[in-house]
Amino acid sequence: MKNSTQTTKVMNMDQQKTITEKDISSAERANKALEAPTRMIGWVPQVAKVSDEVETTIRDWASSTVKNDLAKTKRTDILRAAGWVSAHCISPKSAGSEATDESWAFAKAAINSGFPKQAQAIMEMSAKVAGDKTVNGQPRAYWMRQANAVIGDIKTQLKNREDIAAEIASGKTGPDARTVSVETKVRGLILEAVKKAQKAEAFDCSIDLDDFVSGLNNLANTIR
Repeated sequence: MKNSTQTTKVMNMDQQKTITEKDISSAERANKALEAPTRMIGWVPQVAKVSDEVETTIRDWASSTVKNDLAKTKRTDILRAAGWVSAHCISPKSAGSEATDESWAFAKAAINSGFPKQAQAIMEMSAKVAGDKTVNGQPRAYWMRQANAVIGDIKTQLKNREDIAAEIASGKTGPDARTVSVETKVRGLILEAVKKAQKAEAFDCSIDLDDFVSGLNNLANTIR
């Protein structure tokens, strides 16, 4: 019985050793299988290189970011002093707009005049006439999007100031406030999400879109 027990123990140890070896072998095969596609496409770890050119690029990026931010502040001051509000940056054909046909045309023309002459020319063309013409490597659609992005940015800057002014007037923030409260920011993001969902040609959601929108609106209304 003693020899039998010892034999059994030896067999169990051998079996355990065999199983362990199999596990290691399986793990190695799995790792090699994962590495194979990597080797096939010649992937190598990316190393961030440092050089005078990279340093200049990052420095210029920082400099232009600060300059643009300060410039936007000054330009927003000028527009507000001239009576412009965010609702003036909404097409007069859309709900919530305070723009007249004249002020809207004025704003669009001013924006377009900031683009290269060639870009302005293809923007005046229909998409069919413009065809595959490009300016600085970009087609007509790009320049049209840029024009819309600018008016959208102006609207955002003005709206942000209006929200700050409203919070100061209500006593929610101090008179020296430079940014809106977190609550206002979050509420704005939720309402912006509602607009994007409603405007989307297709929106994949597990519930009815109307219920989704209603839920977000209710959520926004819970924010004080």
